[in-house]
Amino acid sequence: LPSLVCLLVPLIILSFRLKGEAPRPRGRIIGEDKGQPTTAFERNLVLALGIGALVFVPVFKTVTHLPPYMGILFGLGVLWLATEIIHRNKNEEDKHPLSVVGVLRKVDTPSVLFFLGILPAVSSLATAGHLTQIATLLRESMGNIYAINYAIGLLSAVVDNVPLVAGAM
Repeated sequence: LPSLVCLLVPLIILSFRLKGEAPRPRGRIIGEDKGQPTTAFERNLVLALGIGALVFVPVFKTVTHLPPYMGILFGLGVLWLATEIIHRNKNEEDKHPLSVVGVLRKVDTPSVLFFLGILPAVSSLATAGHLTQIATLLRESMGNIYAINYAIGLLSAVVDNVPLVAGAM
């Protein structure tokens, strides 16, 4: 309920204060000015596959009992295959920016490698039982769940949040 209030109050205020129409930009679709635009079907299919891959992750984890990042990588593989099939008949210069390889070149690779490295590392700590030992130690030493939450919050100022949240979960 508080999150809904925090969403709706500014949204309602801004909806009355901001008026007007913003023109839709032309020529922004990749390849549109070259005579080979992506069709609405292609754009909608890639959007649906991307959202479907994100929704599929919990199902994948439940069925296979593998870590969630494996489901994301599987979804990325399906998306990659679909974009290669969709754009197979286009020119190489038009096809490259639309492929997963072209998009991945624009992504900050060190960040992706960080996530691909840190999530298996936290998963290996959980598998080895170290996270359970730390959770038991925190429960026995502090006892109060609020004190544990404050300790994790203070620790988040020093340790990166991704492994900390993964470990806290």
